[in-house]
Amino acid sequence: MNRLRNRAGLANLASVELDAILLERRKELCFEGHRRMDLLRNNQNLRPDGGADSAPGANKVIFPIVEDEITNNPNITQNPSSF
Repeated sequence: MNRLRNRAGLANLASVELDAILLERRKELCFEGHRRMDLLRNNQNLRPDGGADSAPGANKVIFPIVEDEITNNPNITQNPSSF
């Protein structure tokens, strides 16, 4: 992370926590579509104000499986959702 900060002309960080890493990734990869997966991978809510609908594993957070995948593999069952 300090290499990225040095490239931007910022001072090194003495210690790094997960929230600091996610914030740096949010800045560095802005508009590249990584934020959603970073939050879900680290079991964090998608919305800053929280809420059950945007919590990891909630029905509206899990995407439905594409119909072609279900057709090609009869062992797959559709994700529960409220879309």
